[in-house]
Amino acid sequence: MITHIPVTEETGFLNIATAPDKLLAVRAGVTATNALQNASDMLATALDAMEALALDEVSFKSSHAMMACHVLESAKALVNAANHAMNCNFSAPS
Repeated sequence: MITHIPVTEETGFLNIATAPDKLLAVRAGVTATNALQNASDMLATALDAMEALALDEVSFKSSHAMMACHVLESAKALVNAANHAMNCNFSAPS
């Protein structure tokens, strides 16, 4: 029986050259399950886009590559936040 549902802490991501601080963040309080489901959805979106490019169904533009980078970085942040939540927030109730 699960007595504690792991939730995320705020996890910043997306550094760009013009902004040394993290530009975006996974919000605190997102359940690990929700974070992983959203990461899976983002990965599926990126995979569909890359397959369309690989099969020459769409013409390649650099914006496609940047979109894929942003989606993959967002998905990675969600997976990292969920992993951290499951490893760090899973303590026995007092």
